Amino acid sequence: MDISRRIARLIEMVPKCTAMVDVGTDHGYVPIGVIKAGKAERAIASDVRMGPLKIAEMNIRDEGLSDRIRVAIGSGLKTVKPREVDGAVIAGMGGNLVRDILMDSMDVVRNLDYLIIQPAQNPEVIREYLYTGPYEILSEDLVMEVDGRYYEYIMARYTANVSEQMDTPIGYEVSPYLLKHGHPLLSGFIREKLREAENIILKLDLNSDNARTKKTDLEQKIFKLKEIEKWL
Repeated sequence: MDISRRIARLIEMVPKCTAMVDVGTDHGYVPIGVIKAGKAERAIASDVRMGPLKIAEMNIRDEGLSDRIRVAIGSGLKTVKPREVDGAVIAGMGGNLVRDILMDSMDVVRNLDYLIIQPAQNPEVIREYLYTGPYEILSEDLVMEVDGRYYEYIMARYTANVSEQMDTPIGYEVSPYLLKHGHPLLSGFIREKLREAENIILKLDLNSDNARTKKTDLEQKIFKLKEIEKWL
C-alpha cells in the first residue's frame, strides 16, 4: 500500500491499543496501516460520505482485514459509543470542524486515551481549544510532504482540569509545544508562513476597510513570526 508521509506519520503516532477509530477515513489507509503494524486489534473506518467509505471498504477487503476493521457512516465521533475505542484519529479537516466534533461528542472524548489531530486549515482554532480546555497536550509534530507542504499534528487527551491560557508570542498560530521543545522543520515552517502572509498582502485590494484591516493584522503576524524566527 503506497501512502503519503502525512498518512504514514498518523499511523506511526497511534500507540498500541485494543481499538481505534479514524474519523474522515477517506480511503481507509490509516486503520489499515494501524492494524497491519500490529498497533490495534480492531479499528473503525468512519466517514460522513458514502463514496469514500465504499473505496475504504474495498481497500480493507483487498487487504484481508474486513473482520478487523468496521466501516461506519456518520458524522464525527457519532459512529462510536463511549469506551468502544481507546483512541481517535481526526485528520484532514479544518480546525473549526474538529473542535465542533469534539464538543459534540464529549461522552466519547472523555473516555479516550488519546486524540491524534491533523488539521487541514485553521490549526490555531483547535490548538487554542485544546490548550485552554480540559485537555493535556501529549505531543505535537510537523511533517513536510514531498511536494513541500507542511502538516501539523497534535496528540492530546481529555483531563478533568482546565488548562490556563498560555502567553505565547503569536497566539496559537505556531505550536507552543514545538517552540518549547524545538523541531528540525520549525524554521522552514515559519518561513513558509511568512511567505503565505506576504503573498496575501500583495493580492489585497486595499480600497475597502476590511482589506486594510486584514493588511494590518497580517503585518502584525509577520512581525511576530520574524521575532520568533530570530531565536530559533
